[in-house]
Amino acid sequence: MRRSLVLLTVLAVLGPSVALAGANVGAAIMIGAGATSETTSCATLQRAGCRDVIPVAQTPVGANNYFAVYVGRWRDYPLSVTGIDFGIQYTTAIVVTAWNMCGDLEVPTANWPGNNSGDSVVWVNVQSPGPVLVGWFKITSYTGYGPMIMQLGSHPAFDECRVLDGSSNLDSVAYPALGSLDGTPGNNPCEAAVKPSTWGSIKSQFRE
Repeated sequence: MRRSLVLLTVLAVLGPSVALAGANVGAAIMIGAGATSETTSCATLQRAGCRDVIPVAQTPVGANNYFAVYVGRWRDYPLSVTGIDFGIQYTTAIVVTAWNMCGDLEVPTANWPGNNSGDSVVWVNVQSPGPVLVGWFKITSYTGYGPMIMQLGSHPAFDECRVLDGSSNLDSVAYPALGSLDGTPGNNPCEAAVKPSTWGSIKSQFRE
């Protein structure tokens, strides 16, 4: 039964006939940044509210850093999340060494978690109230390669970032979410949504 529910949810995320406009109108994808430890996990990266998701950190250069993926909503209005499609971009100063999913199943693109790749993550049970933790990347950072930045945004196959609610309705979410490990300014679109068009001034720093 559990497997059947997961597969049905995947079909709902990926299928073209899913209805639009659901319980997550006004949601945003969010990024958290920081240094890892031996206890860093999906449980320890859960956050109580949007303001607790900190997108900018000043971490030691090296292997023990993270970027975490969340879905949140302005003023922490409750969410109803059973799936998300999103994509990632990051600069040459960081290398993703591991991806730790916090859902039940995922359908990644072939080059995940490489630069310009995407993932679809689903849950059997509705995730609420939020912020909903999708997963987290273990990061190694390097000096001498420019800013240490990751962007969360549109899935390369769908050209948008979207979430699925418990009634199989899809909602586009605000993006991009921009995080850094070297103090470079980031954003928290759960508090102040940023449209994709504002990304152009920094996009040139990313690998193609």
